[in-house]
Amino acid sequence: MAIKITKKQKEFLDDSIKDLDELLAAGEVNDLLLAIDDAIIETFDEDGYPNETGNQLQKIYDEIYLMYE
Repeated sequence: MAIKITKKQKEFLDDSIKDLDELLAAGEVNDLLLAIDDAIIETFDEDGYPNETGNQLQKIYDEIYLMYE
């Protein structure tokens, strides 16, 4: 079963996750969430805080997590 996300979420995630289409088609929400988490970690600054992109990725992560919990 494919994972359902909005067009806006997909467009944003597409810039940060290289195999996004495959993850969505596979239908494994946990795999998608792990990929988003990895992308968030890559936005951390030297003090361990995410930049604005990381904050937006976290928002999308939370929205997907809540939809499938």
